[in-house]
Order: sequence, then structure tokens, then C-alpha cells
Amino acid sequence: ILAASILYASVNIYAGSFLLVLAAFISGLAWGYLYLWKKSMPLVIVSHIIFDLMMFIILPLH
Repeated sequence: ILAASILYASVNIYAGSFLLVLAAFISGLAWGYLYLWKKSMPLVIVSHIIFDLMMFIILPLH
């Protein structure tokens, strides 16, 4: 989960926002543990959609 979270966060380095990289890393950890706990990919997908809406539309980090 840690390695996957680092890789997930590293893709966001090109956006140029440290907060985005940090948010991606933390959310990657959360999604990894959520999947480990519930074994439900639809749950992780819905969680990701909600995260995206919060991060980019409702409460953007600029």
C-alpha cells in the first residue's frame, strides 16, 4: 500500500502543487487500506469520485 501510494502521488508532481502531491499520497494510503479492509473496488471508486469532486470543485486547493 505504501509503494502504491508513493507511485500514485508521484504522478501529481507534474502539476507543480505540493499540496496535491501530499493529498494524493494520503488519499492513496486511505484507499489502499479501505480496499484491504472491505475488499470492495466499487467502494474505492466512489470514494475517489467524491475525493475528486471535493478537491477540484467544492474545496479546491490553490
